[in-house]
Amino acid sequence: MAKEDEVFAIGIDLGMKSSCVAVWLEQHGRVEIIHDQLGNKTTPSFVAFTDNQRLVGAAAKYQAVTNPENTVFDAKRLIGRKYSDPIIQKDKILWPFKVIAGINDKPMIVLNYKDQEKHLSAEEVSSMVLMKLRENAEAYLEFPVKNVVVTVPAYFNDCQRKATEDAGSIAGFNIIRIINEPTAAAIAYGLDKMSDCVGERNIFIFDFGDDTFDVSLLSVKDKIFQVKAIAGNTHLGGKDFDNRMVNYFVKEIKRRNKVDISGHPRSLGRLRNTCQMAKRTLLYAVITDIEVDALFQGIDFCSSITRAKFEEINMDLFEECMETVDRCLTDAKMDKRSVHDVVLVGGSSRIPKVQELLQDFFEGKDLHKSIDPEEVVAYGASVQASVLSKSIKNIPNLDVTSLALGISIQGDVMSVVIPRNTTIPVKRTEEYSTVEDNQSSVLIQVYEGERTRASDNNLLGFFTLSGLSPAPKGHPLDVCFAIDENGILFVSVEDKTTGKKNEMTITNDQRRPSAEKIRRMVGEAEKYQDEDKISCGTLIKFEKGMSVMQTDLSRRNPHEDVSKEEKSYSSTTINSSLSLAEIDQQACQNAMVKMFVALELPFRSVEHEAFREFLSITAPFLKVISPTSLAGDVLKLWKSDKVKLDKFLSQHCHRVCLTIDTWTSSQNLNYMCLTAHFIDNNWKLQKTMLNFCQITSQSEKTMVKTVEHCLNNWGLNLVLTLTVNNTSSNDIEIQYLKKRLMSWNNLIMKGDYTHMHCCAHILNLIVMEGLKEINDSILRIRAAVKYVRSSPSRLSKFKACVELQNIEFKGLLFYDAILRLSGSTYVTSNIYMFEVFGIGRKIKQMCNSKNVSVSIMAENMKKKYDKYWGNPDHLNIFLLIALVLHPRYKLQFVHWLINQNFGDGEALKLKDKVESSLRLLFEEYGGGTNEFENEGVGSNKSELSKYLEEALEESHKDLDVLNWWKLNSSRFPILANIARDLLAIPVSIMTSESAFSIEEKVLDSYRSSLTPKMVEALICTQDWLKGTPSPLSSNEDFEELEKFEQDYGQKTRGMCGGNRPWHNLFEQHSRVEIIHNDQGNRTTPSFVAFTDNQRLIGDAAKNQAAANPTNTLFGIFSTLAFFLLFICRLLASQMSGEISYNYCRCEEVNW
Repeated sequence: MAKEDEVFAIGIDLGMKSSCVAVWLEQHGRVEIIHDQLGNKTTPSFVAFTDNQRLVGAAAKYQAVTNPENTVFDAKRLIGRKYSDPIIQKDKILWPFKVIAGINDKPMIVLNYKDQEKHLSAEEVSSMVLMKLRENAEAYLEFPVKNVVVTVPAYFNDCQRKATEDAGSIAGFNIIRIINEPTAAAIAYGLDKMSDCVGERNIFIFDFGDDTFDVSLLSVKDKIFQVKAIAGNTHLGGKDFDNRMVNYFVKEIKRRNKVDISGHPRSLGRLRNTCQMAKRTLLYAVITDIEVDALFQGIDFCSSITRAKFEEINMDLFEECMETVDRCLTDAKMDKRSVHDVVLVGGSSRIPKVQELLQDFFEGKDLHKSIDPEEVVAYGASVQASVLSKSIKNIPNLDVTSLALGISIQGDVMSVVIPRNTTIPVKRTEEYSTVEDNQSSVLIQVYEGERTRASDNNLLGFFTLSGLSPAPKGHPLDVCFAIDENGILFVSVEDKTTGKKNEMTITNDQRRPSAEKIRRMVGEAEKYQDEDKISCGTLIKFEKGMSVMQTDLSRRNPHEDVSKEEKSYSSTTINSSLSLAEIDQQACQNAMVKMFVALELPFRSVEHEAFREFLSITAPFLKVISPTSLAGDVLKLWKSDKVKLDKFLSQHCHRVCLTIDTWTSSQNLNYMCLTAHFIDNNWKLQKTMLNFCQITSQSEKTMVKTVEHCLNNWGLNLVLTLTVNNTSSNDIEIQYLKKRLMSWNNLIMKGDYTHMHCCAHILNLIVMEGLKEINDSILRIRAAVKYVRSSPSRLSKFKACVELQNIEFKGLLFYDAILRLSGSTYVTSNIYMFEVFGIGRKIKQMCNSKNVSVSIMAENMKKKYDKYWGNPDHLNIFLLIALVLHPRYKLQFVHWLINQNFGDGEALKLKDKVESSLRLLFEEYGGGTNEFENEGVGSNKSELSKYLEEALEESHKDLDVLNWWKLNSSRFPILANIARDLLAIPVSIMTSESAFSIEEKVLDSYRSSLTPKMVEALICTQDWLKGTPSPLSSNEDFEELEKFEQDYGQKTRGMCGGNRPWHNLFEQHSRVEIIHNDQGNRTTPSFVAFTDNQRLIGDAAKNQAAANPTNTLFGIFSTLAFFLLFICRLLASQMSGEISYNYCRCEEVNW
């Protein structure tokens, strides 16, 4: 096929799990991907040793199941690293073969071959794969091949690149260039002359293989390629999709056949192979069948999976890919709209959902996939190989440094000379100085990495410059770093005054094999090759399969990729003013995520200039994440907290009480909020949001199906009550849901009292009905309060009027102060009916008022009250039983309370109903059928009878009901279980921001702009971060406000005419400045006037007073104060004769 005088240079993509080789054919003007003897265009990067032969490629891969200890793969993860590297320590537990520490901490693979133990380095294993590829190329070209361009991941450091060169030398290659994999992919598409872009062209490389994920941003200008930024995940790939499918079908097999195959590797292996084929089928089909004969215990498994289901079970992996894409663009400080081309690399990039998300992210930009994604890297490498062999016109390319390079300076600080992502070749010089007088030598320690502390980075080498002339400290020295086109690092240090110089080339000789050892390895490789030829006739037959190209790029931030040296090196003697700050990056990031969730900050805030400036000052070493990464972290936090909550519910929640609430977004999307209320094993009242999920509509069927689905997901099948607002549609919804719950056979007392009405909603309706009569007065009062509160001087004069009237007043005047039940405050249900009946009695008293307005207000309120609480047949018996379970009340108090609110006939029926319901409830909880009749003596008395006959708890003592039942649960175990369930019944569905409001609940614009999944993650996680509810307290905020206002009043009293002048304003002039108004006057008339079309204040109002006296106000401060006090006093006396004047603050006048 080739002429005798032709010299071919090939390109090799040396992948993690599979490799590919290609060549530029000058006579055809194209690249040819070279296949192996079986016709496959990719070769598995596997090497295996049996009892009598060595296997490489597909033959090694297909016998790995039966010979795992002697089958090596992932050599690319080992090459150029130390055995103590954390990455190797983490990965070695996943490998079936054994890895030990060799000389100089070099990782060595232990194998058995011909009954002998052999130790192979990663370079030797990789050389065997390269040799196999060379054989395939020579068989295709019919000509010897020596020159090769090999690709490596962009994050490979100098040691790893040199180790790859050594592998090539062992395989008999002359490696003419090591290039980055994304650079090769760019070269593959860069051959086409693009004329649609002026200036620099930006290309995004999306490399998604079977085992790794790698994205890169490159630019090309004047046919020069430059890598701008890289990001990725070394353990994310197609195998993860396979695992998800296997787990999905393992659960289906368990559900169908009641068998678990998760502990049977052979069955799992067969199912995995079938899932891999199904995954490939779904690339072009929307549904595929899964069939495995005799999968386990003779069971023939047959099922199917749709593309939609495949995408659903892997959606979080797809989202992680998009987060990495966004992170790469953030690192490059480039907007996605500036990207001109998107190139797909790797077999997993063929997945339709991946391409859809990627295209949506880049706003519909077409994806480059004309070259097979599994072959594009080898394609570009072969083009570069041809360039370097002068076969076609030279196309230069520029790689970048994968990690920062620098030296250690005083304090073990890493001083960066060449930053990460710097284009190579490059040469940089930095000036340093000595730190001691008459210093005779300096130690130069060269590191690579992103950590602030030098010893946390990777030490490349060190050398000393001796013979410095005596001089005071601060003597200047020049340190020069230079990297050539092959990525080789040269470091030198020079004394600027004497010209004395020392330098070194970073070759890492201690870990690299010597020339003699390389020659020995070459000999052994040739020996293996001869043995392979002898035994090739016994090569096992195997099914041809599809392999996918791999790449290897770290998922983490660069500073996390660098291995941490176990040994601490002595700090260098070069001076610097830098200081070292210890920061736990992950802890800081987690705290920042929780802060954004708790404070409801938009994700885009991380890009705000003020936020970044704040971090640059307070935490300069903290890496700022992008909005997309922050969103991803929120989702991770939500999922991890969800797992914790699920475990907590399974351990602590016996029977749950639910509240259901509906919301809408500004886009008119409907959401349902489902909250669980229960008392845990420690008798602590728990209130936690389960779901905040999108629903297609607010119809009863949709709501019920959503609730049922949520309960199934949480494993909550025992429901006590459902609390909703009081719309008629909710009544229908509850009835439908009760039927579903009854089918689960889990409702107490046949579900007769499952439906709970929202107390806050009912109270609001009652209050609004009464307020209609005095609405105008309320509006005027609010306007007056607002006017006084808007100025410290007005408030001060108001207080003066109050003192003049000898009224007790602490200094607060509220415009709108409503007692709110926040997420951290919550009450038990035993006080509910007591308060409800108390409100009813107050309203009845007001109906008899001699004041006509008050009487009318009360009558209106009574009508609304009677609708919900006036009919004994409509009362929820659970709440009266909860009152019985209060050890200070019991049945005697409940009987008295009923008699106070209903006539004798109705009261008697209700008392009998409460007692009979209590007996039935006790029976359902396991108390027997004749507990009320067992009223004998001693041990014959029932648990219920003992509780009811015991003396009531003393009223003068503080009583914690939950703690009482906790202490007495051993005496009354059945009643304690009842109390634990009934005392958790919520009386309201209202959240803190909507307490006592019946307005439609609408998400703010920020939350409305997010996806439904992100909305649920934010709201639920925020609720979970609040923790356990605490006892109700309504005074703390007012006390704090009083203290604040008093302090504020003292500070500003001088400005309002008080005794103490405020000297701080113009202290630099040693005088007080009187501030004039816009007309230059230093006093402003206290006049306010209203004309037909405007409001006038000050001089303008005073000047027109003669012509408009009836609409001009002056001297109004005392008048306004007396007016406000009079109205508040009047309202207080009308609402309840028991309210004294000091309760004029609006928290008491909630009517």
